[in-house]
Amino acid sequence: MEAEIKCLECGKRTQHFELGQIFYAVKDSSRSIVVKEKIFCPKCKTDISDGKCAVKSSYFLMGLIAANIFSEDEEDGLSLPKHLQGAFPLRKQDYIAIAPQCKARLKLVDGF
Repeated sequence: MEAEIKCLECGKRTQHFELGQIFYAVKDSSRSIVVKEKIFCPKCKTDISDGKCAVKSSYFLMGLIAANIFSEDEEDGLSLPKHLQGAFPLRKQDYIAIAPQCKARLKLVDGF
């Protein structure tokens, strides 16, 4: 999935950053978002995986909602846009099982 991120180490933002596969709990997506692979700041090259990067919560959550809508309509021939691919909603017990295997966590913020 693609998002605008802000590195909390160097303070720089990157638009259209490809996060890869993300997983989130359906009931609590605002606090439980994990990324399968590590995240490195494209500007300062620092590992910002462990809560050292932020995404704008409003835009990011809208992307998750859109991904869910498209996934329900795939049977009707609509395909998920490339920038929304890789977002997987999980039930709480599935999220609890997969979260320890993921290498990064996102911090949602209201704005940069």
